[in-house]
Amino acid sequence: MLAVRAEYNRQIAEMQQAGHRVICAAYNSAFDFKYLPETVSTLTGGKVTRWLDHRVELLDIWDFWGESVPQHFGTVANPSASGRFVSTSAEEAYRYEFVNAAFVERHIAWSDVEIESDILVKALSRKKKMPVVKSPKELAGAVWKKINTRLGIDGNAQLVRGVKPELEAVGA
Repeated sequence: MLAVRAEYNRQIAEMQQAGHRVICAAYNSAFDFKYLPETVSTLTGGKVTRWLDHRVELLDIWDFWGESVPQHFGTVANPSASGRFVSTSAEEAYRYEFVNAAFVERHIAWSDVEIESDILVKALSRKKKMPVVKSPKELAGAVWKKINTRLGIDGNAQLVRGVKPELEAVGA
């Protein structure tokens, strides 16, 4: 693990020295940046408490995608567990963006990276401003609610959903 960390940081340093802007991104970045230091500390017996050696900008793919997802998503997405909001999970985002109602997220690191990068590319294609921040403390909270509010869903009533014919033709 320490060899991977060293290589990761070496590549970041190399890109920054070449004048590139480095932005670390993940779906629900606030979670990752909160728990990554704890994970690193646990795995190294407390010898290492930081994953990153260099300051980088951060992007929450979830927040970025939520700012650009078409309004149509609010009419076809599966409800959340409460039934009062639409689910905005990476799995639900991927189902919508790639018109694949049967998609099930594996929750394994590499497959998560693959689907999150696919969702990021979709969001980038919409040419919206990226909500890039300099510190984990600046990442948006309650992203699920922010997205639902943008879609006009206030959570005051149960969502009524009929049978979805393969997420309808979303034109994605």
